[in-house]
Amino acid sequence: MAETADGKVWLGTLGDGLFFLKGGRVTDVDAGLPDRKINSLLQIGEELWVGTDSGLYHGNDTGFRRIELPSFLGNVPVLSLLRDRDSNMWVGTTRGLLRINGKGISFFEETGLRGDGGINALFEDREGNLWIGGARGLGRIRDSAFVTYSSVSDRRFEHNGPVYVHPEGRTWFAPAQGGLYVLENGRVQPVTSIPPNEVVYSISGREDEVWAGRQRGGLARLRFRNGAKASESYTEAHGLAQNSAYAVYESRDGSVWVGTLNGGVSKFKDGHFTTYTTTNGLASNTVSSILEARDGAMWFATPTGLSSFSNGQWRTYTTVEGLPSPEVNCLFEDSSGTLWSGTSAGLAFFASSRFQVPHESPDVLREQVLGMADDKSGRFWIATSDHVLRVPRDKLLSGVVKAVDVHEYDQADGLESTEGVKRSRSVVSDSAGRIWFSLSSGLSVVNPSQINDNSAPALPHIETITADNTTVNLAVFVQIPPSPRRITFEYTGLSLAAPERIRFRYLLEGFDSNWSQPVAAREAVYTNLGPGHYRFRLVASNSEGLWNGPETAIALNVDPAYYQTYWFRLSCIAVFFALLWAGYQMRVHQLQEQEKKFRDAVETMPTLAFVADPKGNRTFINGGWLEYTGLSSEQASGSGWEKAIHPDDLKRVTERWRASHTTGQPLDYEARLRRSDGVYRWFQTRARPLRDNRGKIEMWCAVANDIEDRKRAEQLQADLTHASRVSTMGELVASISHELAQPITATTNHAKASLRWLQRDPPELTEVRKGTERIIEAGTFASEIINRLRSLYKKAPPKRELVAVNEVIGEMVLLLRGEANGHAVSIRTDLGINLPQITADRVQLQQVLMNLMLNGIEAMKETGGVLTVKTGRGEGGQVLILVSDTGIGLPAGAADDIFNAFFTTKPQGSGMGLAISRSIVESHGGRLWATPHNGRGATFHFTLPTAVVEESAAT
Repeated sequence: MAETADGKVWLGTLGDGLFFLKGGRVTDVDAGLPDRKINSLLQIGEELWVGTDSGLYHGNDTGFRRIELPSFLGNVPVLSLLRDRDSNMWVGTTRGLLRINGKGISFFEETGLRGDGGINALFEDREGNLWIGGARGLGRIRDSAFVTYSSVSDRRFEHNGPVYVHPEGRTWFAPAQGGLYVLENGRVQPVTSIPPNEVVYSISGREDEVWAGRQRGGLARLRFRNGAKASESYTEAHGLAQNSAYAVYESRDGSVWVGTLNGGVSKFKDGHFTTYTTTNGLASNTVSSILEARDGAMWFATPTGLSSFSNGQWRTYTTVEGLPSPEVNCLFEDSSGTLWSGTSAGLAFFASSRFQVPHESPDVLREQVLGMADDKSGRFWIATSDHVLRVPRDKLLSGVVKAVDVHEYDQADGLESTEGVKRSRSVVSDSAGRIWFSLSSGLSVVNPSQINDNSAPALPHIETITADNTTVNLAVFVQIPPSPRRITFEYTGLSLAAPERIRFRYLLEGFDSNWSQPVAAREAVYTNLGPGHYRFRLVASNSEGLWNGPETAIALNVDPAYYQTYWFRLSCIAVFFALLWAGYQMRVHQLQEQEKKFRDAVETMPTLAFVADPKGNRTFINGGWLEYTGLSSEQASGSGWEKAIHPDDLKRVTERWRASHTTGQPLDYEARLRRSDGVYRWFQTRARPLRDNRGKIEMWCAVANDIEDRKRAEQLQADLTHASRVSTMGELVASISHELAQPITATTNHAKASLRWLQRDPPELTEVRKGTERIIEAGTFASEIINRLRSLYKKAPPKRELVAVNEVIGEMVLLLRGEANGHAVSIRTDLGINLPQITADRVQLQQVLMNLMLNGIEAMKETGGVLTVKTGRGEGGQVLILVSDTGIGLPAGAADDIFNAFFTTKPQGSGMGLAISRSIVESHGGRLWATPHNGRGATFHFTLPTAVVEESAAT
């Protein structure tokens, strides 16, 4: 049956002929139809096409005319008819399939499906696929994007090399196995001037000539004039850099550039060759591709970078200038004038004097790029080492290329291979806008203008939902039992064009925050979904990669388990807060108990103790402190404790508290504390801060210990040290008198001489001035001796200051020189340079040196000798002082006893000198010891820490 545009309903029978129904009347039509058996009907407007056992006819109720089919088919029966969306007429016969359009009639012999009954049925689906039904099964015919000249039918299209399309439409190609061929009007003709075993690396040309770069034969020039062909060859003998011409390019000024395999690049102009190599500035002598840009600059691709030659200047670009890889395979300038380079690590374009690469792109665009071209719609066509791609140029220039922006082509699109070939030009466009691909197998061409970007969408469909291996009924509202461990959504996309290319994206509302990435899998799995309402949404891309289809969705609900219900959660919250409150109360009780134990312990401590707030105000004072001072807790709280501090110590103590409050450092001070009977005693107070988790001081805990006895002992030791020093000085009276006599005598003599010079007439004022200056010098010298004596005699508390050890030694040498000379002892010094200063009491250090030096002098008073004082650096950066003599040495077996109090080997000795010296040295943080010599004499060593060590420790 069929209905034509004029309202007639046509009926075809298997033996009674053709009828039409109109206005309630049935009319028999047999005009022009030789056969009463009607196999198929097809209406086109008001015209009807009829398939019979005698052939194909078309017409209307006034009569039918026969359509002449190819004569080799004979009087073939027509079994089925179809008109597709492109107005092609498809005719199924017993011998095959016919296509009738404006270009004529084409025949397809469907031997695999024809069977004995031929092609009985034809159908075109919504995606444009033509389905063919025959006695042996079902087949499909689908228009592909590419037309491929297959290596299956012609071995010359196997393992292709370079390709070039002449402006007149001839396609030149060179197989990898050798030879050069021309494809024109579907026919392949060899170029006889190129031997069939000679490999051609590159092809280029303009108008009526073609240039071919050969593997061994140099450069070939083919001319076509008035139907005649002529060829010339240029080799090394003509000036070519090398006979292996890998890349050939003819520039706009008629120059021919030849890039060789490893000999550089040669320029052929006016019959002469000029060669450029790495010596001139070329990146490498191996040139893989050549291009002239719109500004006239020549570009040369090499394995080690991309070189440009403009106005006689060379410049090379590598990864430093933005190339993704220094190995450049091909070059291309698009319709907007942008230069593109295909490298072994992807694509790059030239902008702002450097190369740019998309900072976001799929992995296929990071493969080795072997060829590229663009079409009139601004789309890039790219051949990589394993893919044929189409990408919008604006996406590449923007730097962001998503996976959905890249369209991949494969065998389903008519390609025989997707593997590109590494030649200077393997992807080119022709004057008609078609793009030619030379691939590892097959020569393919695509017409971008016939690419439909609005192809039929794939229809997403959710097939099943499975929860823990139980299939859910989708006919009703989907309800999932509580606590599902695994929920699987199985889906598909309805498309018959290329179902393996369909990609899906899904989103589970209530769980996912974003759509998934495109996936080929036809299921989505979710585990451990909580209770609640969800909505599974699904979209699909069609075989062309377009996301132009509708969205499908299904709602579902996961029931909560009892422990996931609101009442259960509220109950848990209530129990939690109850436990929290109970824990809080328990903790408060524990803290109160701990505080009570702490107070009891502090109260019973055999010392004075107190607790202060961060500012130093007393918040707790133990009974011992209150009992000692006689103050009540109210009187001593806050700042009332200051009443018990000696007035002379109060300012120092409060300043120390303020400093520790500022720095947070532990506090340690000594002060006098008034007893209840008004007597002051010395106490040492140590306070430590107690901090919270954030490091903030919450309180200070302190104890005060009575040190009155220690203070008295220290005073006694100081008195004893002073007495020892005075006693020692008494022994030096004679030598000191001798030292003072010298400057006094000098003063008297210079005064007498000056008086005589004044008595002259006229007075000799110059000599008087000199004498006066000498008197001042002698007086200053005597004053220094007296000051040193006074410092040793003076009784004062220790005073720590920065001291230069070498300077103190010099003073003591000067002071003791007379005593040494009196016993025939010479004093020598070996003082280290650049010694650091120490922090010490200068008088006490002088006393130590005086004791050690006098001991050495006394040990040599019978025999004379040498007293040596040496300084240097000791272990740990300390200052080391050595006092050596050549006297009687240390007492046998008592080397360690000499530092004990009251131990002496001298008849009139007190036995306190060395004991006091060791005490002084150790109070300064140093160490004093003695070692005997192998012969005569001994050495006393002592070390003192440097001022730098003390300062760093203080900070």
